[in-house]
Amino acid sequence: MLYRKYIVSLLAFSFCSFLCLGQGYVFKSYSLEDGVPQSQIFIEYQDNKGYIWFGTNGGGICRYDGKEFKTFSSKKYLKNSHVWSIIEDNDGNILFGCEEGGITMYDGYQFYDYSDKISIGKYTIFAMIKDCEGNIWLGTNGGGLYKYDGNKLTNYTTTESLSSNSVNMIHLDSDCNIWIGTDMAIQFYDPSAGRINFKNLPGDLAKQVYGIYNIYQDQQQNMWFGTKQGLYKYKNGNLKRFLKEDGLADDVVNCTKQDSKGNLWFATLGGLSKLAHSKLNSYEFENYYEKDGLCYDQVNWLLVDRDENIWIGTNGSGICKYQPVPFVSYSIKEGIGDKTVWAILEDSKGNIWTGSQGGGVRVLRNNMFVDPGFGLSSITDVTMRIYEDSQSNLWIGGEFNGIVKFDGNKAQMIDILGVKGGTLDVLGIFQDSKNNLWIGSMDNGLFCMSKNNTEVDKNNLANTENGYLHFTVEGGLGSNNINVINEDIDGNIWMGSDGGGLCIFDGYRFYSLTTDEGFPNNFIGYFINDNKGNLFMGSFGGGLIMMTYKQQQVVREFIKSYQKDNKNATRYPVRIFSEELKDKLIIQAITTEDGLIDDQVLSVTFDNDSNIWIGTNRGINKISYTFDDQNKMDINKIVHYGKEEGFTAIECNHSAICTDSEGNIWFGTIDGVIKYIPGNDSPNKIPPVTDITKIRLFLRDTILSQNVILPYNLNHFTFDFVGISQKNSSKVTYQYKLEGMDDEWLPITKEATATYSNLLPGEYTFMVKSCNDAGVWSKNDASFSFVITPPFWKTWWFYFLSVVVTLGSIYSLYRLRVKNMRREQEWLREQINIRTKEIKMKNQAIVDSIEYAKKLQDAVLPAKEKLKKVFPESFVLSKPKEILSGDFYWYSDVEMYGKKYCIIAVADCTGHGVPGAFISMIGNELLNHIVNERNIAHPSSILNQLNVGIHTALNRENQLIETMDGMDIALCAIDMDNMKLEFAGAHRPLYLVSSSNENLDVSRSELKYLEHYSENGHVLTSIKADKITVGRLGRAETRDFSNHELNIHKGDCIYMFSDGYTDQIGGDKQKRYKASSLKQLITSIQDKPMAEQANILDAENFRWRGKENQTDDILVVGVKV
Repeated sequence: MLYRKYIVSLLAFSFCSFLCLGQGYVFKSYSLEDGVPQSQIFIEYQDNKGYIWFGTNGGGICRYDGKEFKTFSSKKYLKNSHVWSIIEDNDGNILFGCEEGGITMYDGYQFYDYSDKISIGKYTIFAMIKDCEGNIWLGTNGGGLYKYDGNKLTNYTTTESLSSNSVNMIHLDSDCNIWIGTDMAIQFYDPSAGRINFKNLPGDLAKQVYGIYNIYQDQQQNMWFGTKQGLYKYKNGNLKRFLKEDGLADDVVNCTKQDSKGNLWFATLGGLSKLAHSKLNSYEFENYYEKDGLCYDQVNWLLVDRDENIWIGTNGSGICKYQPVPFVSYSIKEGIGDKTVWAILEDSKGNIWTGSQGGGVRVLRNNMFVDPGFGLSSITDVTMRIYEDSQSNLWIGGEFNGIVKFDGNKAQMIDILGVKGGTLDVLGIFQDSKNNLWIGSMDNGLFCMSKNNTEVDKNNLANTENGYLHFTVEGGLGSNNINVINEDIDGNIWMGSDGGGLCIFDGYRFYSLTTDEGFPNNFIGYFINDNKGNLFMGSFGGGLIMMTYKQQQVVREFIKSYQKDNKNATRYPVRIFSEELKDKLIIQAITTEDGLIDDQVLSVTFDNDSNIWIGTNRGINKISYTFDDQNKMDINKIVHYGKEEGFTAIECNHSAICTDSEGNIWFGTIDGVIKYIPGNDSPNKIPPVTDITKIRLFLRDTILSQNVILPYNLNHFTFDFVGISQKNSSKVTYQYKLEGMDDEWLPITKEATATYSNLLPGEYTFMVKSCNDAGVWSKNDASFSFVITPPFWKTWWFYFLSVVVTLGSIYSLYRLRVKNMRREQEWLREQINIRTKEIKMKNQAIVDSIEYAKKLQDAVLPAKEKLKKVFPESFVLSKPKEILSGDFYWYSDVEMYGKKYCIIAVADCTGHGVPGAFISMIGNELLNHIVNERNIAHPSSILNQLNVGIHTALNRENQLIETMDGMDIALCAIDMDNMKLEFAGAHRPLYLVSSSNENLDVSRSELKYLEHYSENGHVLTSIKADKITVGRLGRAETRDFSNHELNIHKGDCIYMFSDGYTDQIGGDKQKRYKASSLKQLITSIQDKPMAEQANILDAENFRWRGKENQTDDILVVGVKV
């Protein structure tokens, strides 16, 4: 080949791009940035697993699995980094022919130097083939031809009648003949002749063909020779030559391939040439150049893969993949005027019209969009909608001051708004059955061009400037943004709006279906009816909305019923809603949760097979569907088309869609017009090939053979695999399982790796299969079998030996144990008797000590008789949880400032039992000192001094760790002469019960401390305590207790209590008794003597507690004044 003798050093530019042109194909480029190691591609080859191998000029080889390139460089893998030829032998080994006689074999796991078996010196291996008997033939650049049969290497040169020792190409035809192309001639060898005899073409033909770069046999048995002086076709002694002047891209032809459709492809140094199957006899070549998307005009090699992609190896710009797609793109180059296309229409004559952002109106002529003339483009710069009426007039709306009417001969601008220079942004155009033309606009509402305005607007809801009816929200229209318009069989006008949902006009008034009535979305941009009358609506954010024919009928019946009862005009839309309609208008929405690519559905149409097509901001969806017995839409399949599938523009425009008379679907996008050709869209029926690419043990790469036996501690496996499909490889999915562990195949996943850790000893087989985007599964599962052996202590012989030794040991130990146990049992009996006696004595001593402490506590605390003496009607209900109590009451009287105070306290010390009793003794002693010795009578002052005393007694100033010891207390001072009550409390309140609260004399500031509860004519006043615990405030803290003063009356009852009563757990729901229950109980027993009240309180506690243990010490003190 020419590049073999004159290698041009080129700088590779790195990009990966798609280019979809007007012929329905995509060129995808792969360069350095995508993993291609070098930009000059010498050879391409697809092995039986589906991998595609590329040989480069100095970059070694790279392998493509449909997702990524993996490079193998010369130092680690190859004899030489210049790779010219690739072949696969009968055992699945890949052979690579390199410069300077280097040949390398890859067995699927490792690379091996194969030069010791095929040693050809320093000659470059230009070509390799495998013949029908499995022999490998090699063509070199000076060493002639070599044949390797697996054991012996035979060399053929000019001595054996070879025309030249520089062999550029070898080809095996369908009859097992071997064709050899040299610098000098074309020759062939028939192995059936039994001896080596290289034959030339007959007669003078042998002299005509030389400088051979490529030999290929097509499906019709024609031989094609690519040379440096043109392309030759040969069959049965006939030779035909093709040059650039015959339509070929260039005279230098490097490679020839034929695809499954019979099209022939030729790689030249001036571009890519195609001879379509239909043109095989007329020889009309189709050429592709850089301007058509080809990554470089100098093409070295071609490969048609099993998925019908054509791989193009270039001489300086990497690799191109030619991918036939069902989409044709039209850009500014094809005349659309502006790449943002807002409108597209096929008229009744089959013409395709487009309207764009700044290019005006265009019409398709000979596969190019052109200016239709008549001044249309000059007055329709920004075209949003194109509509054809029943008289074949085109109506064109956009961002101009009206609407354009084109009758085929003349374009006329019709002023709608009546404002010179103003713009009317037209979003929807429709002609009804009475030939009225309706126009929906952005922000300006709805217009109607009618010859009989009275017939259209029967209640005068519209303005009639310039003779046109103009409807807005002031006249009842649901929104001033009307996107799409249609008419039902009753003549009602249906509209999709922005914000107003679905609007309907019956000539009298407007009706609305919005989210308030249960409609899925208020933003309807487009709608269309299928052949059964079902209405499909595209919404902005709500997906595809479907209203069945029966649901539309329900709406029409509602409108008819409303018309009978209401003839007057309304200036607001009538809600289509009632309880009767509620269940009948449950409207279905198809969203991303159902499989849509996007919920912004901008356009909707149908193909000839009744599939729904929708355009979105993220590509297009094709939806196949049926209806069930309840007329609900069932989705059969949703297919997404994006860049990978050839829909390169991705983002569709609002309402820019149409299905033409030939079944093609046209989409207006932000990057031109795209036409979908259904006939070119065939499902991918070729199954992927699954291969396990890597096995890792404990995350480290390793090479393992099938059925490998591993020790028990090598039991953490990671399998990497790939499903090789060169079409939509990103959508390949997998299923795998590990036989010996998994009973079933695991769920389908896109992840191409599987990890199994802590595998138990046993026999395992990992199996994986792959599925392409069309749901076709690989024919053969890839698998790997291995065995994990158990440790020696889990083998059968070790188990047997262990059982024998264990049983013998158990029996011996049993005999010894029985003997020892009898001796120990006697000793234990003696020890138990001794310890039992000691424990009983110690327990009795402890109980005696506690009971004596109880006597001391009772002796130190004030006697109940002292309280009874002053307050005959009083009681003290004390129920310690244990022998000693942490709750105590205290009473004394003191004279101060000529007044005599009766001071009563109820205290709840931290804890109960001995700790609580200890604190209670300190509190009792401190109260005696503060009140009786220091004559302090005001409750707040007493508590302040008590706080300091307890803090000092517990020596907290010197403690490193703060303790939580202290007490909650309620303390009151009663002035019987003046009938005054003073109170201060720490977390414990005081209840005052009287016949009324009219005589409570308190300041406004005191009111926040009081709560009132009344029942049965009695008022219970709760005086709140401060949220301070006595003994926890330090000396340095200045917070004082609050002092509260109230008037009291004879017969009033005072109650103070610890939290043990209200915190008791009990009742049916095992909850606390709570203060509210206590208040209710106290007010209910006011007619009882105080002694009986104490009994009632005790009985209520017993009833509430039930079978529960007592929660805390209980102390209640009641006094009647």
